[in-house]
Amino acid sequence: MSAVRTALTALGAAAVTLLLLTLYTATGAAGEGRPEIAVVDGMVLEPTNDLQGSAYFTLRNTGEGADRLLSVSSPDLPDGVMLSRVLVRDGAGSMRPLDSLPVPAGGEVRMDPWKGNIMLNRPPGLKPGQPVRFVLRFAVSGEVEAVATTVTIAEFNSRS
Repeated sequence: MSAVRTALTALGAAAVTLLLLTLYTATGAAGEGRPEIAVVDGMVLEPTNDLQGSAYFTLRNTGEGADRLLSVSSPDLPDGVMLSRVLVRDGAGSMRPLDSLPVPAGGEVRMDPWKGNIMLNRPPGLKPGQPVRFVLRFAVSGEVEAVATTVTIAEFNSRS
């Protein structure tokens, strides 16, 4: 009786393992590496008005799996921030919310107005050299904290 119980226990464990491996494979994640995200080169463009501003980062993924930037927040900007991009239609550009920004495996995304940026709602009088903290939320990598430095338009253009 003890040998039968041992055999049934081993068979049950093997069946559960097989079921879990089947489910893992069915999700499409099997064989896909993990992303390794670094958020660098943060710049906040010195706001020209007190209604809105913008921030830009370079998102580096040295991992073997893709990721997506889903949202952004900032403890330094009480009126909030959002992921956005500029859409141009009939020669006129307008800011639009962006649901997410893909970051390919082994790739790099340099944020810009058309690909994606961070819109600042009513930024407080930010001055060149002033740091601004951000939290970027990725689908796989989770939260990544980063700091952007406020720069003039001339410095922004020379670094972009």
